[in-house]
Amino acid sequence: MGPGIISALVTLMLAAWARSRGLVFIAVMFALFDVVYAHWYNRTHIAHAMPQEWNRFGVRLWSARWQPFVEGGAEVLISRDGPTRWVWDRLWRRAYRGQAVRERPLEPQDGLRLRYRRPAAGIDDTAVLAAARVLEHGPLPLAMLEWLIRFAGIGAALQITAGLIIRWYRRGQAGA
Repeated sequence: MGPGIISALVTLMLAAWARSRGLVFIAVMFALFDVVYAHWYNRTHIAHAMPQEWNRFGVRLWSARWQPFVEGGAEVLISRDGPTRWVWDRLWRRAYRGQAVRERPLEPQDGLRLRYRRPAAGIDDTAVLAAARVLEHGPLPLAMLEWLIRFAGIGAALQITAGLIIRWYRRGQAGA
């Protein structure tokens, strides 16, 4: 499904909610753009300029993938304890069975708890951005959450929140 069709569907839902004929017109324009221009552009320019990449991506036009395309295997380095390990053991590991995500223990360095590496793509992220990258390997709803987390302001706010949670966790461990 092209971005124009997705935009058209979202705008159409907004038009129904707002009861706006103008928004219905905009939704139709998004759909026409995707059908006419974007389809033509993809087939004549991108597919011919990069045929191997286009074929490897493996998405037929007008169809969505439940599992986003992530090229190459990934490595997740994760601390042996703490909230990050707790989340990994209870949620992430179960969600990513059979995926190209390999786990290795991470020795604590300057408070670092999570690192994500995908050498084929030149990606090496830590902390909240690493957690977001792990979500990239999951089904579409988790991948969409990853896209949201990687917005600059949202990612920064989540990093501060994660830091506070870790501080709270450590304080609880010290008192126990």
